[in-house]
Amino acid sequence: MYSTARFSSEDFDAGPEDLGWKKHVQEVSREPGRDLMRVKEVMTQFVHDAVKEPLLVYLTLHLQRLGKTEEEILKTLNPLIAYRLPNRGFFVHLRKRGEIRKREEEVRDSLLSAIFEEIDRMR
Repeated sequence: MYSTARFSSEDFDAGPEDLGWKKHVQEVSREPGRDLMRVKEVMTQFVHDAVKEPLLVYLTLHLQRLGKTEEEILKTLNPLIAYRLPNRGFFVHLRKRGEIRKREEEVRDSLLSAIFEEIDRMR
């Protein structure tokens, strides 16, 4: 049930290079392709389904990495934060629903384009 291990004194000897303190540097590896795919996914999710929360998180993180202040981030993302789905009537004909949905997607796409133009100007 129990196992024993034998160690020699050489296993515990520290050389002179091991005696000093070393600064710990955290290494974070990022996969740009994977991040890009996720960003495209949340952009599509916003345009097609009007789900804006994941997009807000990604854009906020991006602007923070660019060194922008809270006020600049809030000013840039305010149109996205303020976006609400228009109130549709329940008794709308199915063909009209498709047209309305298409128009709403175009509005969200143009909103997203305007935000990205603003972010490009901030760089």
